[in-house]
Amino acid sequence: MKLDVVACCAGWFSVANAILYPVLPVANSVFNGGSLNTISWIDDGSKPSLVDMGPVSMDLYVDKASTKYLMNLAQDVDPRKKSQKVFIPPSIWVNSSTFYILFTSTRTKPPTTVYTADFTIINLTGAGGIHRNGSGTLPSNSTTAPPGSPSSKILNNGKSNPTTSSLVVSGNTASSQTQSTTSVPSPNIAPKSNAAPSSRRRQVSSVSRYNLVFVMWPALFGLAMAL
Repeated sequence: MKLDVVACCAGWFSVANAILYPVLPVANSVFNGGSLNTISWIDDGSKPSLVDMGPVSMDLYVDKASTKYLMNLAQDVDPRKKSQKVFIPPSIWVNSSTFYILFTSTRTKPPTTVYTADFTIINLTGAGGIHRNGSGTLPSNSTTAPPGSPSSKILNNGKSNPTTSSLVVSGNTASSQTQSTTSVPSPNIAPKSNAAPSSRRRQVSSVSRYNLVFVMWPALFGLAMAL
């Protein structure tokens, strides 16, 4: 039993330490709409390396009341570059401090997803309800329906129930999560596994309170009555 616990812990830490680590944007970063902005990351030196990760996609989300997919910022990025300039259309949304970027690599098994911390984008003029589509590497005036979320892409390219390893970056700290996906989410709303770190914490907190009130307490009361 002890060996099983040690093995599980070792596996968790290997995932947590083996993923691309974003250094820009971070929690206090401010990006500008209508301008080129630089996204950068580092390699912590552990396995898998940036070479093993293969091409990475970068998608922009906003977590305001509910998590929404906004646009693909860059596709098939070589992670060995350690930086990528992206263009954010000013009409994509309104000014907010709850944007985050999702990195996705499907070459690793299981597929790898990495979240940045929530950051700010200013100089935006959008109504906040219109989702724009297109690559963020160059300005674009085209408007179409948004593509599927990164998890949808993984579902379409892999098995019906893939398991994804996720690194969540909050400020200067990182943690790893593993999520099993069983359904394809709506294109304009990110799945629960792709929610911002704050949303995931709220979900976990709600589940904990439910278990305490409706599961643990009745069980303890029944045990006390039996004694």
